[in-house]
Amino acid sequence: LVSGGQHVDAGTPLARLDDTALQAELRRVRRELDTQLRKRMLDPADAAATQALVSLRGQERGTLDRIEQRWIRAPHPGTVSDLRVRPGQHIEVGDIVMSLVQDDERRRVIALLPGGDRPQLHPGMSLRLE
Repeated sequence: LVSGGQHVDAGTPLARLDDTALQAELRRVRRELDTQLRKRMLDPADAAATQALVSLRGQERGTLDRIEQRWIRAPHPGTVSDLRVRPGQHIEVGDIVMSLVQDDERRRVIALLPGGDRPQLHPGMSLRLE
């Protein structure tokens, strides 16, 4: 949902994991909810329909919570960098999908140079990176 170099605020959605099965489950639960609600409205004394409504509302809330967990959101404001995934790519638990550099975080470069170059280096010298 974002691209490298893009600035985001805390809570901004960065990516969404596949939730096709959860969306299908939510549609099924909502269809059943509508059916049970019609039954309840036709017969307010129907205890089975009332119990089914309570159960289905819980299932709906649980499914919505699981769908929400499929979103990756920015934990803090910052700039998106090092984007490592593309749409449709399979990822595993623990895979790094991107980096988010905090606004107040100082950036630094660590360069490893041959030891023979050390006598030529002095503090404050400019360095060009490509």
